[in-house]
This record gives sequence, structure tokens and C-alpha cells, in this order.
Amino acid sequence: MFNANDYQSEVNNFPDLTDHEFMARQVWQLRHVYTNELTSIKNTRHEFIAFTQKFAEEFGANAESLGKTAETLTGMSQSDYAEIHEQEEIICKTLEFQDSIYLLRRNKDIINYALRKHPLVNPATNNCVGILINTTRFIPGIFRKLMLNKFLPFNKVLPGIKSNELSEQQRQIAFCLLLGFHSRKEIAALLSN
Repeated sequence: MFNANDYQSEVNNFPDLTDHEFMARQVWQLRHVYTNELTSIKNTRHEFIAFTQKFAEEFGANAESLGKTAETLTGMSQSDYAEIHEQEEIICKTLEFQDSIYLLRRNKDIINYALRKHPLVNPATNNCVGILINTTRFIPGIFRKLMLNKFLPFNKVLPGIKSNELSEQQRQIAFCLLLGFHSRKEIAALLSN
């Protein structure tokens, strides 16, 4: 059973590492703990400094990708990169994790990814030294309820819309549009499950 006091004593007994040593420990964990996951680490300049082999295979990354941003790795547009950069700046400042969805176009296919970004905070200095990114492929129809509950519970209001302006079904349709589904047939199939 989780005990907050035990956790705090673990944090207090954590060896005092420099930010560089702390980041080296995170990279070691990435290579030994996250081996079968689509996981990467970025520094505070939003450059990739480490990733798992699975991540490299999924996104075509290699040794030359290290020190590069997501823009160069996936070939995303400047505006998409600017949005990701802004989100990651917020993570580094607030020290809070963030869940998001990313749609990657490959040829004619669209691949859906759920991302969880964690700030990497050195307990010895309280500095954010980077971001750990866990990525998971998902098929929207199968994970619909999870995505709807996790990313935009329907009891919340969509940004810029008053709560009484949209019905429950209209909010669900708007959320599907935000997920990147634009076909009426796809949206109908999602909402009928």
C-alpha cells in the first residue's frame, strides 16, 4: 500500500545529484526500464537526447536524430511544432505532466498516438532538466471511452463555449472533431459504440 511518508523519506534520501548526473540516470532508466515502449527524453531546449529502440523504429529516428527537435524528426509543420514547443515550455514551468493526442500522417494513413509528457525534475536542485515522453498508438474506436474520459470529460465545457450552449451530443461531436475525425460516418460509428 502506498504511504506518502515512505515516499517523502525516499525523496529525502535520494542522492544529491547534479542536473547532468540526474539526467544521465534518467537516460539509463530509459534504456533499461522502458525498453519495450515508445518512449523518449527531451532536454529543456526540446531536443531529443535519448529514445528507446521501439521509438526509433516507429518514428524513423537514429543517432543523427539526437540533438534534433520533433519538427525535424517527423517533418511536422512549423505551426504544429510551435504548438508542441509551447506545450512543452508550460510543462517545464509548471512541472505538471500533460496528456495529449497526436495524429501523424504517413502517406495516406493517419496514425493516432496518445502522449503523456512528464517533467523530469531533479529533487536535489528542484530544476526541470527535461521531459520524459511516453507514446502509445491507439485506434480511436476501440479506446473511445478512455479517450473521452481522459482528455475531455463531457461534464467540462469546451474552451470558449458556455455550458448551456451545447447539448451532450454536440459536445461529443465537437470532441471527435478535436480528435481529428472529420467524416460523418467515422463520428457516427464512434458515438454509436
